[in-house]
Amino acid sequence: MNSFVQPKIPVIKKKVEIKNILQNGHRIKTRYGNFYLLKNESGVNRMAVLIKKHVGNAVQRNYRKRIVREYIRDSINKFESYNEIIFLFNFIGEISYKDICNEFSDRLALK
Repeated sequence: MNSFVQPKIPVIKKKVEIKNILQNGHRIKTRYGNFYLLKNESGVNRMAVLIKKHVGNAVQRNYRKRIVREYIRDSINKFESYNEIIFLFNFIGEISYKDICNEFSDRLALK
């Protein structure tokens, strides 16, 4: 049994909430897509990873969502001034967790 379990971060599912964050959130562009960050009043961290269907088949899209979610869970302290995080993925091509970590670490250090 694993003694270290990463905390679950609730997922943003409502279309109205996602639209609000996309319109009013702070955007950070990366090579693989855009982060939209917004501060909410409740103080609860929430996230969503959105991928368009042209990015690949279902297996590839789910893999990409998993590695982005894993990065966000590992690096939640980089988003400390924001509670709601949406990543809009729009990169077509091969990708790995290491690539994601390097790109996002560079971009998120700029804010």
